[in-house]
Amino acid sequence: MIHEPINVHQMSPRWLNILWLSLLLVAFGSVEGIGDDGSLTCGDWQSEYSRLHASIVSGQAPARYVVSVAVEAGFADNVVGIITEFFYALLTNRAFQITSHHPLPDFSAAFDSPNINWTRHVIDPESVVMPVRHTHKGERKHGPEVDPKKYAGVYMVNNNDINEVFSTHNLRSWPEGGDAENVFLCSNRGRVVKLFENPHHSQELYSMGLRPDTIFACGYKYLFEPNETVKKLFRPYMADIQSSTSALKIGVNIRAGDGVFQGSVVSESFGDAYIDCALQIEASRKKTNQSVIWCASRMTAHFSTQRLHL
Repeated sequence: MIHEPINVHQMSPRWLNILWLSLLLVAFGSVEGIGDDGSLTCGDWQSEYSRLHASIVSGQAPARYVVSVAVEAGFADNVVGIITEFFYALLTNRAFQITSHHPLPDFSAAFDSPNINWTRHVIDPESVVMPVRHTHKGERKHGPEVDPKKYAGVYMVNNNDINEVFSTHNLRSWPEGGDAENVFLCSNRGRVVKLFENPHHSQELYSMGLRPDTIFACGYKYLFEPNETVKKLFRPYMADIQSSTSALKIGVNIRAGDGVFQGSVVSESFGDAYIDCALQIEASRKKTNQSVIWCASRMTAHFSTQRLHL
């Protein structure tokens, strides 16, 4: 079964964000096809971390926070950065929180928090937050008025050097000794797979029950649950997909780059690599006589979708 590709070329950024939510709900709201037996296995770290998070937030344990600062970009950039920052918090025994700022909506506008309260209720000084915002044009380092024992910040947007940090460094000593009460991070890149190359943390993650191919989905499901407003909006479109509990479900988002929103044109064959990838997933995951559902979206109408109807 193929759900007709959605053309998002004329959608506003707000509706694009909601569309990404629907695609993630397709991919991770149900667990078929992720694990070898059709289930998502995430290990047993969740309860212990939830207790740690609660003890820090309540003041029963010393203040140690990772604060994810929303990046002025699309939902996809934000969510891959957030999941990376969350696993940094997990590995360094810190409570994880998310903070947003105008004009970006708060994540609670679309998500419930099923396990921990990740909303940042503290109003942090501008001198702390501004250097790690994407639109900030000044010095990225905190000024002398910021206490380094209380605050640290790392701007990771489009910073390839951070890949080496996540693949080689002991994150408990990063940044700058790793002893600041509040570490503010801003990222638009996913680096969780790099953690499995890290000699300080890879075995720890495997011992928790995480794997390179499941860690992102596990982090997403632990942190986020689309709220009732989002579910209600997409329920008419998701009914067939969610009712087919035995089907293999494959989400295909054909990303053509931000230039398409300014009129750039891509070739008609641009989406072929995405389709080939999905066909490989289908070939490796499909069980005998199992039905398959593809849910596809595209960012431009300028390439053919004929192959989606093979």
